[in-house]
Amino acid sequence: IEALLSVTPYELIDQRLVRRVLAMDPVGSGIFRRCLHVLLYYKNVSEEDSGSLFAGWAKESLARALCEQPLLSGRLRRGEDGDGELEIVSNDSGARLVEAQMDITLSEFLELKEKEEA
Repeated sequence: IEALLSVTPYELIDQRLVRRVLAMDPVGSGIFRRCLHVLLYYKNVSEEDSGSLFAGWAKESLARALCEQPLLSGRLRRGEDGDGELEIVSNDSGARLVEAQMDITLSEFLELKEKEEA
């Protein structure tokens, strides 16, 4: 792991948004109690490239996207009306970004996951 970052919106959100999460069966609201993991895989352009330039670009792009979609930088909570339903609150918490480096191809990485599941 090269870096563990918290990426917050590029600008603070003036108005705090709250949206109720509606989940219909068979999915249910349990799916929202987990983290969403996204893998962005790239190959360095040259041997001298550390990848930090690309990671900085990814962080800046994510910060701008969080400004445009403030609910993505929010957190889930139980509704205040006591019915137990989940809602998203845009509180500028941001998102976690983990930068890691591996000396294998994407195909080799995916094969590792398949072997674990077998």
